[in-house]
Amino acid sequence: MAGENIGSATNTGAVTVLHGTPKGLDTSSGAQPFAQSSPGVPGDDEKDDYFGQDVKLDDVTGDGRADLLVGSQENAGNDAVTYLPSDGTRITTTGSRTVSPSTSGVSTTGTPYFGANFAD
Repeated sequence: MAGENIGSATNTGAVTVLHGTPKGLDTSSGAQPFAQSSPGVPGDDEKDDYFGQDVKLDDVTGDGRADLLVGSQENAGNDAVTYLPSDGTRITTTGSRTVSPSTSGVSTTGTPYFGANFAD
């Protein structure tokens, strides 16, 4: 939930992965919560980051596994996309990284809202 408060960081955001089966939710495998303060997730819980502003499961690396992409409203609307890979069974933080305008060559003039809305 992008508006989740964590500690004193209001609207910092968090994402929870619920696993499914062909019959519905798998209540035995447990939910996986992720926030920027989670071990292995790049970034810090900061006010108005809105981590989870948009989320998408997609095979980013072409290995047949659904990876998690999480958009956030970092740094006053410049935004970022956090990549959390799949190990084939669960989403993991091993190999996770964040892409932002400054690391991808997108201008930060104005408010680019990079990662605010993923194309489907």
